[in-house]
Amino acid sequence: SIPGLSEVAEFTGSVKTLLDTSKDLLPDDAKGTADDVLEVVNVVSGLPTLDDVKAEILSLIDAIVAHLNSLKS
Repeated sequence: SIPGLSEVAEFTGSVKTLLDTSKDLLPDDAKGTADDVLEVVNVVSGLPTLDDVKAEILSLIDAIVAHLNSLKS
């Protein structure tokens, strides 16, 4: 478990909601900046979770073990 990870996820969700709802109220020169921030938020929120990464690593280890066992035969 990484401390603060759930808070970061919650924060990025809140930022996305805030920018999506307020973008039409922003002056034209600030809309580009809002779009840039939204791109970063989308990248961060699109990253796999630690559980996803762990599951992928375990799956790859299992595949390696199975392959090594098949070579022993």
